[in-house]
Order: sequence, then structure tokens, then C-alpha cells
Amino acid sequence: MADLEETGYLSQPHTSAGRIPTDEGYRYYVDHIIRSMPVPPSDRRRLRRRLLGSEAVEDLLESVSRALSTAAHQVGVVVAPRFDSSVFRHIDFVLLRERRVLVILVARSGVIHHRTVEAPEVESQAELDRMAGYLNTLLEGVSLRT
Repeated sequence: MADLEETGYLSQPHTSAGRIPTDEGYRYYVDHIIRSMPVPPSDRRRLRRRLLGSEAVEDLLESVSRALSTAAHQVGVVVAPRFDSSVFRHIDFVLLRERRVLVILVARSGVIHHRTVEAPEVESQAELDRMAGYLNTLLEGVSLRT
């Protein structure tokens, strides 16, 4: 357990808590261990059909959970990471039309948050790209905790 903690695959939130997998621990499991379990073609087709009908992230997570629990004949539970407990990874700005900008904020965990905002002073996409570059350099690795 200590070796797994040292390598970043497990963490212990506080001294009286058990150890829990980190994002890296889950990623290792998905990338290495789960590959040894082949998915039958019929299950793949069913999963693809369900995923194509999902537009919202919540719908997508529910569809994946249902499909995987059906294929595995087990209960499926989805727990999405909280955005405010994430770490900043990247920000993008997209000029939609005059004075409207789409702000896309990406956390290291892969969670994406977006908002459309009024920005009367913005004149070009190039200006937005410069601002995003500056913020990406400044905020890389910063906690998004409020």
C-alpha cells in the first residue's frame, strides 16, 4: 500500500481514513487491467447506440453506467468529480458573435465547464487567444476550489 501511495495511485485523505484510488490509480486500472477483459461485439454495438443518443454529460454518464452494468451483470454507479475540487488545466475563449464569448474551462480530471458571457471590449479571436494563453500559463496546476 505504501508503494502505491508513493507512486501516486492511492491516497489517504486523513489519518483515520482508508486509502482510496487517485485519478492516476483509476487511469492505470482502465488502461492496463481492464484491457484483459474482452468486450463482445454485441455489447460494443449496444454501447455505441446508447452513446450516440447522449448529448448532455449527465446523460452520457448514465448511458455508459447502464451499458456497462448490463454487460457485466453487475450494479453500475457513476460518480462524477466535483468541479470545484479540481485542478486547473486549460481555458479557451471562442468569439461567438459581437460581444458574446464562450468560455471553456477544463480541469485536470477531464471535467469541462462552459459559460457564455458578455464581453463588450473584445474585438477579435486573436485577442481572446492571447488572453487564454496568458491565463493558461498563469493558472496551470492551481486548485479551482472556491
